[in-house]
Amino acid sequence: MSDKIMELSPNLRKCRIYSEEPLEWFPAGGKLLCTLECEMRFTARQCGCLRPNHPLPPGLRACRAYKLACARHAGVSSTEFCDCPSTCQADRAIIRKQSFPLALNNATLDPI
Repeated sequence: MSDKIMELSPNLRKCRIYSEEPLEWFPAGGKLLCTLECEMRFTARQCGCLRPNHPLPPGLRACRAYKLACARHAGVSSTEFCDCPSTCQADRAIIRKQSFPLALNNATLDPI
């Protein structure tokens, strides 16, 4: 990518450079991760939890069964509110291994 393009404002170039406005929960700011983070924020705000298939940032929790309908609806609704422009650089895969310990003492069913 040309240095002249990088000097343009984001409004003029209509794309985002990875180093601009870094995402809070992901290491790089491609369109896909920006959209995922936006969906996660919206879901957490609407439901107080995240879908089970979302990565869990510190301080957030996965939705229990009774909140899954809220989370599913919030995930669909979030696309209206996400402003994630395409990246100027070619998208690249960023792979990071993450593991979480299993909570063996937690019940697998929600209380009735």
